[in-house]
Amino acid sequence: VANGNALPNWVVESVNAPGQVWQPKKARVQAVIAGYNTPEAARTVSLLVNGKTVATKKIVVPANGRATVEFDSLDVPYGFSRCELRIDSADVLPGDDATLFAVERSDPEQVLFLHDSGDTRSPFYFGSALGAAAQSAFTMESMPVLQGGNVQFSKYAFVVLSDAGSLPASLENDLSQYVRSGGSVLIAEGTSLGRRSRVPIFGANILQARYYSNDGGSYLMVGDTDPSYPSIAKADRWSGVKFYYATQVDDSGSRVVARLADHIPLLLEKRIGEGRVLLLTSGLDNVTNDFPLHPQFVPFVEQTAFYLSGTQR
Repeated sequence: VANGNALPNWVVESVNAPGQVWQPKKARVQAVIAGYNTPEAARTVSLLVNGKTVATKKIVVPANGRATVEFDSLDVPYGFSRCELRIDSADVLPGDDATLFAVERSDPEQVLFLHDSGDTRSPFYFGSALGAAAQSAFTMESMPVLQGGNVQFSKYAFVVLSDAGSLPASLENDLSQYVRSGGSVLIAEGTSLGRRSRVPIFGANILQARYYSNDGGSYLMVGDTDPSYPSIAKADRWSGVKFYYATQVDDSGSRVVARLADHIPLLLEKRIGEGRVLLLTSGLDNVTNDFPLHPQFVPFVEQTAFYLSGTQR
């Protein structure tokens, strides 16, 4: 304020930028430039990476208004980079003309999807959802369970085990060791795995298989959920998803994240050694439920992937 009058001031009000970048050409930076007691004016916005200007754009900020600017890519080197968004305000308060943020560049992480040899639906739905979301953070490799005997699991961010009715003992031992050493596994129970007496790796006894008809409205929906859990929080608590099949398992020693309307545990987590196992007591195949057809399936896959890989830990 000078002589009782507020001086014009342009501000970098907010910046929305990714904390991690896997494909620079798909990483976007958005910012809101605001003017206070200002006339309509053109401002130059610059994006800097490690002190070097990598892109500039001109925008018109309305009088006493706001304007949004977007940079379609963020070309940063591998590792951490110090980034800055700056405007040429030419006003008397230069301290609010820039905002700093940090970005880490890395390669996409690998995910292994092991499935029953006759199950082609689950890897298709899960892989499509992972590719549509997750900001290009992951690449998925899919293979039948019986081909996973010589896999080096340590190179994968996490492993999905889908409806593995026939899981060789040696492969189960390798996956269990992978989890104890800090790895993460998502297990989806389809009807094949549900015929076993015990959930592999997770270690829970299967008490019974529950078949809910998809005719006549006798399917079940989700009842109680933990809205703070990543797989639930951004997926609208799986509202409207119909479940036609689930297994009832012994949930002692595990955290129950979601239950069906009849209180059968639907999503459970168990810490084993240094790692974690997430168990879905239904399938990913659009046969045991219609979850893959719902919009909530994409954020479920995305947030589960980030959580199991440790990216958002």
